[in-house]
Amino acid sequence: MAFEKINKKKFIQWFVGFAEGDGSWNVAKSNSSYSKASFVINQKDPKVLYKIKSFFGFGTVKGPYYSKKTNKPYYRYYVGNPKHTKVLIETLNGKLVLKKTLKRFEAYVNCYNNLPETVTSSTQVFLEKRKTLPSYRDGWLSGFIDAEGYFSGHVKKDWSKISLNFSISQKAENEVFNHLQKLIGGSLFCENEDYFRLKVEKASDIQGLIDYLENYPLRSLKHVSFVRFKKIRVRINVENFRWSQLGRRAQERLKKLVKAINDVPTEK
Repeated sequence: MAFEKINKKKFIQWFVGFAEGDGSWNVAKSNSSYSKASFVINQKDPKVLYKIKSFFGFGTVKGPYYSKKTNKPYYRYYVGNPKHTKVLIETLNGKLVLKKTLKRFEAYVNCYNNLPETVTSSTQVFLEKRKTLPSYRDGWLSGFIDAEGYFSGHVKKDWSKISLNFSISQKAENEVFNHLQKLIGGSLFCENEDYFRLKVEKASDIQGLIDYLENYPLRSLKHVSFVRFKKIRVRINVENFRWSQLGRRAQERLKKLVKAINDVPTEK
């Protein structure tokens, strides 16, 4: 399987954001007196998992498995080997943004440091708890969008207007989402007391996000949605654009493209 030439620094930044959105750091009791650390990402489309596996050179991609809730297939990237676990820890250490993932990561690091093969050796890792926040100058947000972001478009029934919006959500991360609102723009909503959703509709904010993702590309199926989203944005950004002035066939083509933004299968 062939992969594109990858900028290592950008890919690692993307991976940190993607892992925080969709990854799981697990600590499970083994048959002996110690616990085992593992890292898992579940995805509907295995291609992005193979990209991760190819980049690191380890881990396994297995599936399809089937969701108990939806019965839909998904695939799993898994890392459990202590040597490879150490590489993941060193990759992620000091770069995490979300409070909840830092807590899980700390348990994961502690578990690794207490494995029989590491507890009395020099391979132990010191956990870095420094605070970090994303910017438009690094790839974390791109990875997090691949995991948690959503691009959408809508055409009014009377065909009077096309609207585009981007949204991203997460539970119990008010500090990070207040920061993202300052970074991206848009409106921040708090649902069910601790569930935060950032919705971006303003044209200038959307253009800023597009410019960012051109430099720090998406790597999952969300890239397909983004390409369609961008095409619509370019089209309606033409000076003096009037939807009502388009011919019927042109309206239908544009309407199908808007609908296609929302038709890309979800990753999970």
